[in-house]
Amino acid sequence: MLAFYTEHGISPVSQDISDLARHLQRRESLYRLLGLPSLLFEGRTILEVGPGSGHNSLYVASRKPLGYDLVEPNPKAAAEIAALYDGFERPHTRPRILLTTLQDFTPDVPYDIVLCEGWLGNSDADHRLIRKLGGFLRPGGVLVLTFVPPVGGLATLFRRLLTLRLLEGISDFETRTQRLVEAFGSHLATLEAMSRPHRDWVQDNLLCLAILGQAQSPDRIGATLGEDFAILGSVPGFQMEWRWYKALFGPARDFNGVFRAAYQTRLHNLVDYRLAPTLREGARNGALETLVGQLFAAILRLEVSGATRPSPEIADLVALIRDNLAPDLPAITLGIDEVWPLLGQARVAPAEVAALPRFSSWFGRENCYLSLQKESA
Repeated sequence: MLAFYTEHGISPVSQDISDLARHLQRRESLYRLLGLPSLLFEGRTILEVGPGSGHNSLYVASRKPLGYDLVEPNPKAAAEIAALYDGFERPHTRPRILLTTLQDFTPDVPYDIVLCEGWLGNSDADHRLIRKLGGFLRPGGVLVLTFVPPVGGLATLFRRLLTLRLLEGISDFETRTQRLVEAFGSHLATLEAMSRPHRDWVQDNLLCLAILGQAQSPDRIGATLGEDFAILGSVPGFQMEWRWYKALFGPARDFNGVFRAAYQTRLHNLVDYRLAPTLREGARNGALETLVGQLFAAILRLEVSGATRPSPEIADLVALIRDNLAPDLPAITLGIDEVWPLLGQARVAPAEVAALPRFSSWFGRENCYLSLQKESA
């Protein structure tokens, strides 16, 4: 991801802060749902890794932490953050911008809160970094991470397959960006609460390979951090805690196990952000998660190879995914049925993609959040 950003001189993660009060309230809402009320940030030491444009950091800074470090290795992003704070007029703690990678960063003292949003993936190297982040916290501290659940990324996988067809024979980065904005702008316009420029979304989600290596279940994050970390909250929420608090001591606490069980029976809801949550057999959902995870890997191999048309392996996986979803989520299968014939055409035009009536408004819950508390030294 960093190499892609620096190659093209971009930091495609900006947010619309023209209505600053609304932007800050959105961030407050996120942290509230994760179990971090605004008071928790005041007077604390906080690290954020990979803040990008810095727009999201404004909320934390406005809560006046004791210290706030931003580790950002992209020079363009670091310059944008500095300029952003030069114009930030609300009372705040100005963060210290550290132009370095997480790999090269070691703090002098532990932090109370560590935030890392939107870039860590599922490779072994990424999980070594997740473990490193956990080591930056003092006992009782809170770690906030994002993950891309495979099922939540399914709609974007079809958009990436369409992207390969749309960009055949086009190498100029700006031309590629504009063509994809033309094709998918009508799709993104259906997201009424979207706060990210369409250009940024296209460059980050359709032109950068990184998202294809980010899909993972929260189980692996839990396994990486170990028993010293207990899940505090998630966005979206997967569980309703109905156990009697007086019984929650010793092994019976098992906050992570309860979360895992709830996630397994609800993860199908991630396929479309518009769905009202329902329960589904865990084994069927487990099969769905595995199949979509395999589709992520197959599309990554396709893109790395330079091919532009779905392979037989991809076709087989799409058929199996469709069969898994059909009994419970027939509307999703209609979206798949609309896209798949288009991928087989001799040529695919932006206007055809823009006009897809069913698929255009289908987006999954791609970027999910976990907050975890460090329970022991």
